[in-house]
Amino acid sequence: ARPHAAVPHPVLGRGPRLAASRAGRLAAALLVGGGALAVVGGVLHPHAEAPNSHAPVFAEYAQSTDWVWVHDLQLLSAAVVAAGFLVVSGVLTRAGASATVVRLGNGSAAATVSLIGVNMAVDGVALKGAVDAWAAAGGDDKAARFAAAEAIRRLEWGVNSFFTVLLGVTVLLFATALLQCPRVATVLFVVMARGLPALDRVGQALAGL
Repeated sequence: ARPHAAVPHPVLGRGPRLAASRAGRLAAALLVGGGALAVVGGVLHPHAEAPNSHAPVFAEYAQSTDWVWVHDLQLLSAAVVAAGFLVVSGVLTRAGASATVVRLGNGSAAATVSLIGVNMAVDGVALKGAVDAWAAAGGDDKAARFAAAEAIRRLEWGVNSFFTVLLGVTVLLFATALLQCPRVATVLFVVMARGLPALDRVGQALAGL
């Protein structure tokens, strides 16, 4: 009987390992940095009222003077994280991961950022205008303005749900590609893990604000 042939795995030489390490550091900076920006944006976003208690939360939003730029910051954080995924994709492609899986991951990452952009436009611009108009309205007009703000709020939740699903798909696709390149995955995970404590410290510091 013929012996079973071993399944070949790409072997990284010193040059590719060094490139993967450098890419891992860049990916860590982008992914952890994007996460840190998201933490900052979440802390600065008005959150004293329950999101689904529309009357009090709309009043809180109407009083915010930082609303638009906080949402710009949240969009920037998503773009930085997506850039981190793209850096990882280049390493995975060179290491022999399925090109189809990597392309799907890149497409999913781009679609996720696009939907987050739509969500920020709905939440960061349209909703702010609606709650400002509601807060300034009087008489019979106030009820109509409130209904308009609620409609925009529901549209926001709809977009938010889809981008959350897409983000999960993106993570799963890149995890699948990483499983195909165990040596690259080890290098990337070790380098990226070093940046996670920094994100934790950022969260702890901001929680004390």
